[in-house]
Amino acid sequence: MSDQFFESAVEAFGDGVVLRLRGAAGLPAQADLERLATRVLSGRPKRVVVDARELTFIASFALGQLVSIARRVQSDGGEVIVGGAAATVEEVFERSRLGGMMTLVSAGRLEEILRDIGTA
Repeated sequence: MSDQFFESAVEAFGDGVVLRLRGAAGLPAQADLERLATRVLSGRPKRVVVDARELTFIASFALGQLVSIARRVQSDGGEVIVGGAAATVEEVFERSRLGGMMTLVSAGRLEEILRDIGTA
């Protein structure tokens, strides 16, 4: 897999969406991430579950897009959960002090959440 590879998918469930991120969310993915944020927010979800198990890198711009999603979802009384991130990606979230905006969960807990909402 190229270090430029990035892929995303959005899957709706009930009053929320699962956002699956795969590859490197770096500068080359900027346009894709902007479209993704617009698509996710257009449905005004109450819950956004970010499946980051296959995310290998996240740049500040990509993190900013997730922050935009989280702000909007929270302003509507919802929540954003990020799960299964690799240690290097999780460290970016932790250093950015985004714990109040997004809940970070383990891959195991993410699996439980996905099973509960029927998108595992």
